Amino acid sequence: MGGSYTATTFEAKVRRVWHLDHLRAVSCLLGHRWGDDKPKRVLSVGCGTGVHLVPLACQYPEIHFVGCDPEGELLSRGMSYRDFCGCRNLKFITGTIDAIEVANDDAKFDIILVQGVYSWIEEGARDTLLRGIVERLSQEGVLLLTHNVAPGWTIRQVVQQFLCSVGIVPADSISDEAVRRARTELERFREEINRDSLYGSLVWGEVTRILSESTAYLRHEFLNPATSASTLSELVDRVQSVGLSYLGDARFSRNPFPGLSDSVGTGTDGNRGGAATFRDFCRGLPYRESLFTRRPLSSPFPRVTEESLSSLSFGCALVEDDDSPGYFRDPAGREFSFRADQLDGEIVRLLAAHWPRTLSWLDLKKGIDGKYGIAKEGQQIADCLMSLLASELITFAATPPVFKDTSEMVTAPEWLGWEITAGGVLTNRWYEPVELGGFELMLLSAIIGGLHSVEGLISLTRMQISQSPDHRTLPAEVVSETVKDGLNTLARAGLVHEVVLR
Repeated sequence: MGGSYTATTFEAKVRRVWHLDHLRAVSCLLGHRWGDDKPKRVLSVGCGTGVHLVPLACQYPEIHFVGCDPEGELLSRGMSYRDFCGCRNLKFITGTIDAIEVANDDAKFDIILVQGVYSWIEEGARDTLLRGIVERLSQEGVLLLTHNVAPGWTIRQVVQQFLCSVGIVPADSISDEAVRRARTELERFREEINRDSLYGSLVWGEVTRILSESTAYLRHEFLNPATSASTLSELVDRVQSVGLSYLGDARFSRNPFPGLSDSVGTGTDGNRGGAATFRDFCRGLPYRESLFTRRPLSSPFPRVTEESLSSLSFGCALVEDDDSPGYFRDPAGREFSFRADQLDGEIVRLLAAHWPRTLSWLDLKKGIDGKYGIAKEGQQIADCLMSLLASELITFAATPPVFKDTSEMVTAPEWLGWEITAGGVLTNRWYEPVELGGFELMLLSAIIGGLHSVEGLISLTRMQISQSPDHRTLPAEVVSETVKDGLNTLARAGLVHEVVLR
């Protein structure tokens, strides 16, 4: 593929919308039917360190995963992670997509992930990348392509232009000293911005966001001379020229589905790319995670119906306030409220009560009907679910993780052992990054270390607090309840396989 990509570091991450189950579920709602066959082969192009692939390979031992990147030094971290977990279904290849051989149709990939590559390589290399994808994507496969979007990304060009104005010119090779100087100059820039103006407010917010990001992001996004953006329509036209059709966005909320209260430009003429682009101009979206398929698509975004939801299940990680019914908070502490007599509040309450488990469409509908005493119209519930999905307050899945009830033994996913040792952010079973408090991290470390008995974890906690003058007198039942609370927190976060019973 060549170009500047080989000189920029892509920092691999985990995101819920990149999980294979989510991609299958959202593709279904967008009108792509996978049938009974699950994906058998997955390719990640430009996978960087590759650490985002190991949890997937552990979760799906029956699927063959391949990650490629031109920088072998980056892949070494993923290889260490893979070998620690003993994943035999994950292969790393040093090179670009051209290094991936497909001898026949059976060797093609059902899902291809291209994250942090397209908008960050030279113009000529983009066509080479797209042609390579088409040659390796199965007939029923789906491509996830992340890319910068105009006009929303345009405000970020101000940052690039500012860095050029002070002599920090994007180049294929950027020293660590140049990156440090870029941060210093951006901090100086932020201090002088007049936030009273609309322009100043926008730029100040963007610079603040960039300064909170990692050094790898700053280098990859703003010090890479190839970084650019285009409208979604321009990208769709380009991808269509090599034989792919635009399906939609991996994030449900970024698709202008008919029926959503804030939906604009639903594309009744069948032009999905044009409809989503119109939405981008209205919303100022700077970045997309677009889905493409080899199937021809000439229909507009489909309306989500009972039938399309029937194969999915739904969940909600919000916690309701015991003292204030109708008030919920998410794991980040943000608060949300719903009227007790409204359908959306009842859906959230029902799903939150079952989390980390999910409810099928049928069980959800039965629960709502039981609450109201009469059968609610299915499409009314479907429309309400759509609004909740668009606000990202609930999740949906094709095949969600299974949680077991337990009062005795607790286990955790094997990949967490490496993540705790490496000191990185933990990846849960929903393919989300999770940060823990000290007590929960201690419990999880003990579980990973082989202590799976609930009573054993209680005994360990008693032994540790006995050495603390402030806590050594805590009653045994308080210690027991504290440990069980911590284990249930781990379960709700998706970090253990069991839900601890009281």
